[in-house]
Amino acid sequence: MQLRKEERVKQFQDIQMQIQKISAKIEGNSELEISLSDIIVNENDLSLKKLEEYQVELQRLHEEKVQKNNSYQLQCNYRLGTIDYMYVLVS
Repeated sequence: MQLRKEERVKQFQDIQMQIQKISAKIEGNSELEISLSDIIVNENDLSLKKLEEYQVELQRLHEEKVQKNNSYQLQCNYRLGTIDYMYVLVS
């Protein structure tokens, strides 16, 4: 029983750490160091329902990160295209 609880706590720590890392990257803090010792798990609620809630949050953050990356890449491509266009006009 204790082994199962420890395994569940580890699952919660892992997913919460991923959530914090992705959140930091989205906010522009990509160099933020997060360790397992920084993660505090509420051992009173280690239910599958709670774990699924964290998984949904993690998925949402993944999607937000992808959207931000795509938006940034589009902006860069637009700016590079504008610069190329201006270069052609000047030449």
